[in-house]
Amino acid sequence: MTCTRALALAALFGLSVSAPAGAALLTINGAGQLTGATSVVVNDIFYDVEFRDGTCIELFDGCDEASDFIFGSSAEAEDASQQLLDQVFLDQGTLATAFDSDPSLTYDCLSVVRCIAFTPWFVSDGNVSIEGAANYNPASADLVTPAGALANYNSFVSPDVTWAIWREGSPPVSIPLPSSISLLLPALGALALSRRRRG
Repeated sequence: MTCTRALALAALFGLSVSAPAGAALLTINGAGQLTGATSVVVNDIFYDVEFRDGTCIELFDGCDEASDFIFGSSAEAEDASQQLLDQVFLDQGTLATAFDSDPSLTYDCLSVVRCIAFTPWFVSDGNVSIEGAANYNPASADLVTPAGALANYNSFVSPDVTWAIWREGSPPVSIPLPSSISLLLPALGALALSRRRRG
């Protein structure tokens, strides 16, 4: 491999690793509360999630059949809950946006110790099966835990619980970095020059 081709490939490789990876985009209301996120990746699919208070009946189309929920198994709901901890409940650099360290900054959670986001996945005779993303202070205690509740359970009465309402979403729009473009152009030029010399 010629030196110019090696440099060109290195530049192209630099482009692929310097491009920003897709990340969930947090939704924050006027009061500074985390109310959800868009472009959360669960099992290679993008979802939007919203945190709401109320009952399962109010928020999930009656909460009386499994089709009311976007995830249909414990494993899927568990993975979605884990992604809340990995992609959404994160500190953003200031005390006002320390969503991992201060659970009370999440909508419908008043506790500074813990906020649990319920993701329901099954219901039978009014009993709802749930996976909960438990965001703790300290953050090292974060975990996903199975839980259960009645369909008329109201998260409003619990200071450390909110419902996670999931919908299929779309990937975030990414804009190429100028540094990536500056790597690409010389690489393409070097490849073209290399081909001309051989031809």
